[in-house]
Amino acid sequence: MTDLFFTEKKCAMCGHVEEYRELCSTNQNGYVDLDTRPPETARSALKYDVQLCEECGFSNGDISKKIEGINVEDLNETQYRATFKDNSTDACAKAFLLSGHLYQNAGQFRTAGICFLKAAWVFDDKRKKDHSMQARNRAIENLNKYFDKSSEINLNAVLVDIYRRVGRFEEAEEIAGRLIEQGTEDTIKKILRFQIKLCQKKNPRCHTVKKVLRD
Repeated sequence: MTDLFFTEKKCAMCGHVEEYRELCSTNQNGYVDLDTRPPETARSALKYDVQLCEECGFSNGDISKKIEGINVEDLNETQYRATFKDNSTDACAKAFLLSGHLYQNAGQFRTAGICFLKAAWVFDDKRKKDHSMQARNRAIENLNKYFDKSSEINLNAVLVDIYRRVGRFEEAEEIAGRLIEQGTEDTIKKILRFQIKLCQKKNPRCHTVKKVLRD
């Protein structure tokens, strides 16, 4: 069950006031995917993780808060405006793409990578394979920049799955092997060994943690 409430928010960039639905609580019935995508009902509630100003195109988890280092010029970039004006793109996926773009510009690569990954999840549901591949590759780009300064093991394990899902099997297998050698908790090791098997079989499909724990 998902509980929501309605609230008015003022856009931090243009001052436009709009009503948004925000999440009070939700639950998960099942196992997460290997890239941490939650099961229902939390899966359907992901759209409340991001807010888009329909007036200026600013997109953030909380529309009333600025992103440090971002200004109006960022919203007027050609690529950004094209994405904002593209009505053929799912609204939720668009909001995640725009937010990811801004966080990338701001140099906050971890948040940017997660935004692009969430956009890919939405495209998966819409069966927009090319779009989900593009979003995942942008997630890879940003997370690799983040990992230049961080060794966050659990997120590195998620990166393995992102590489595998776009068919970059050798890179995924190399990262998984390196993480196992570095040492991590048993469950993560089991997931990484499972990922290596999938890579060797050239398997890019979605899998859940349930299958790992069962094997």
